Amino acid sequence: MNIGIDIDNTLTNIKDKMDNAVILYAKSLNKDIPQSDFNFDDKNNDGNTYQKVFNFTYDELKYFLGPIQESITNTAVPRPHCVEIIKKLHNDGHKIIIITARDDEFHENPYLQSENWLNNNNICFDKLIVNARDKKKICLENDIDIFIDDNIGNCLSVSSAGIQAITIGNTKEQTSGIRSFDNWLDIYEFIKLQTSNNTVRIGRKIKGKEYFKRPSAYVIIERDEDDKIAIATSKPSDYFLLGGGSENNETYEETLKRELLEESGFTIKNLKFFDKVSTYIFSHKKGYMDIDAVFYTAKFDKKVAEPTEKDHRILWVDPQKYENRLYRAFQRYVLKKYIKTRKENSNEYRN
Repeated sequence: MNIGIDIDNTLTNIKDKMDNAVILYAKSLNKDIPQSDFNFDDKNNDGNTYQKVFNFTYDELKYFLGPIQESITNTAVPRPHCVEIIKKLHNDGHKIIIITARDDEFHENPYLQSENWLNNNNICFDKLIVNARDKKKICLENDIDIFIDDNIGNCLSVSSAGIQAITIGNTKEQTSGIRSFDNWLDIYEFIKLQTSNNTVRIGRKIKGKEYFKRPSAYVIIERDEDDKIAIATSKPSDYFLLGGGSENNETYEETLKRELLEESGFTIKNLKFFDKVSTYIFSHKKGYMDIDAVFYTAKFDKKVAEPTEKDHRILWVDPQKYENRLYRAFQRYVLKKYIKTRKENSNEYRN
């Protein structure tokens, strides 16, 4: 896949430094400083927001976006895990295309400036594109499959072209069609899920029935001291892995956090991706569903509330004794895979 990635505030995190710098610069020019909170998001990728807020002349704006901004961007450090994750994406076979709005209007040589920073910080890339004020146009011209940027305006524009957009460091609030994260580790897990081409499909559609898509997330809660796992039961013979369907455009992680609080009252830690399975099921409450289910492993952290799903009880069980007793076939499949994987890992450790 072709992955397009912005530089400033995406590979780096310079927002606070830029905000402080523009205020100091405006004060040095005796500009009026707004008393209320203001947003410096540069929606047009041309410095227009700075110019409007502080009434900069063109030459004043050019000096800020040139020497002052470059003194910050040239010495910026990559976000945590950014270098290793982009290398992993590259090693996974993805083409990394850096797309930046740094342009000839405000920078003497935006390509060389960007190339030097990328190389000096060991950022893997296959192609570098500068002067990219219209990122939607650039993404379409370069067949971008996934686009990552800090600017929600850029992401909304790119998303309108049917390209998966991801924001980082902007907001954790989810916007339709766009995924928002605050770190590169979660971005990698999301991309890995999106690009998985070996998802197992459990079951078949019933002819003549209409199914609706429902993303879902489940977790195998582990307990180290006795190797048991936590499952839920609502009545005798009905056993389930903890988790459920996503609501209101939640991420998979947000779905798990909500479901675990509802079912157990616990928060979770050490969350790790395990598998992805698709299935067709019928629910008396929801009807016919086409489920894309992501499975994780994790551990209980702290109990912060009483469970709201009063009909659910949490049981600690030996997974091998319940691999054929879970109610749903797709959960049985994943639990069997988990048991096999754990056994293989245990043999490797002993050897």
